[in-house]
Order: sequence, then C-alpha cells, then structure tokens
Amino acid sequence: MLSKHGMSDCIAFSFRPGNVQFVLYDVHAAIDDREDSLWGRDGELGPLSVRTAELSVGLFDNCEVEISVAIFEVEPIKPDGIWEIEAEASLLVQSGELGVRDVTSNTPERIFFITKGRSRLRILGAWRVEQINKQAEQLFHIQIWPVAYVK
Repeated sequence: MLSKHGMSDCIAFSFRPGNVQFVLYDVHAAIDDREDSLWGRDGELGPLSVRTAELSVGLFDNCEVEISVAIFEVEPIKPDGIWEIEAEASLLVQSGELGVRDVTSNTPERIFFITKGRSRLRILGAWRVEQINKQAEQLFHIQIWPVAYVK
C-alpha cells in the first residue's frame, strides 16, 4: 500500500550474507550466459556489480547486514545522513519480484513486489559499531522506483 507521498511501507530485515556481498535480483529471470558473472568484468570497482537482472552490493566486512527497502512511484529524495556508500543503478525486473539473497544462494532472504520492468535502485550504506558490546553492523537503505520512459 502506497502512502500519500507515493511510498510503500519501509520494510527492514537483517541477515548475514557471505563473501562480503548481497545480491538484488529478479527472482524469475534466467541467467544470461552472455553476461559476465558478478564482479567478473575487468576494472569493475566501487560498491556495485551490475548486470541486466541482478546486482551485487559490496559490503564493508563479513558481518550482519541490516537492510531497509522503500518502494516509490517516482524518484524519492535521498534521506539525510552520512553514507559511506552512495550508488544508483538500473535493474530489469520483468517479473515484478525483486529478491535479496546471499551471492552463493538461489533462495531469496526476502522478496519485494515492485512495478514490472526497469527500476532504479539507490543504495545507501553505513557502518555502525554498537557502543555497548562493540559489535559491528552494516546498514543499507535501498530506495526503488520505476524508470519512467518519455516518448
């Protein structure tokens, strides 16, 4: 359900992905053998590795990740805050089902229902260390909206 600002409820969850990354992907898209594997292109640097129907988000370290996802009808304003990672990419989600998973798994941790077609994703990441028990945690806020095509 969308709010009067064109945003769905913000959904948050946490999990512990391996290999210092997590993947956002169309859960029904077939693997395109013509594309390089994630992180397989020469010179691929930065926080994202993007393919047509999946993208990998590089993490600061192998530890718990807290992810919040907000789905919008139009491009949202970037939330205030200090973000060590700020990146955007387009992703084709023909099924309308965007999954979040560990890079080594084919099973999504969560599935989000979004507008079918090409979407824009803004990924914001920050590193937090709890003061009480000194445990590190990575926070990611992901904003998603459909790409509008002008004719």
